[in-house]
Amino acid sequence: MNIPKGLRIGKVADINLEQKSYNESLLSAIARSSEELTTGKGWPEGVIDLMADLGLITGVSRVWIFQTIEVTPDYIIQDYPFEWAKKPEYAQLRMPKFNMFRSKINSPEYRELVESRKRGEWQSVIISKMDKCWLRDYLEGQSILSMLIDI
Repeated sequence: MNIPKGLRIGKVADINLEQKSYNESLLSAIARSSEELTTGKGWPEGVIDLMADLGLITGVSRVWIFQTIEVTPDYIIQDYPFEWAKKPEYAQLRMPKFNMFRSKINSPEYRELVESRKRGEWQSVIISKMDKCWLRDYLEGQSILSMLIDI
């Protein structure tokens, strides 16, 4: 498999986080949220709380949940039902372009991400390390510096 520059992919079980306190924080957030989802707040409030915890623990500006609606050899249709944003100016949830949107799969980088998602793999994308391409331009246009994607 020839992985394009700036992308890392793999199975979730193979992720090795080195900071014990970081791991403990993540596990605590997940445990608390699973409790909320089954006995308390439920859906969608419990999901949004988990996203906020994950965002604050990891120090990112946004946490998204995308829903894949359809994948063909030429395009992918997705929806963007949940988001946590550290600051209001980072929020994109209400933007029409992220409501049931279709993206062409016409670049090797994007095709590899879609294929990796279909295999159930995680992805790490460092935008500045990518070669110039449609995907890099698209992500830079949203001021995205990096992404960690888990299926």
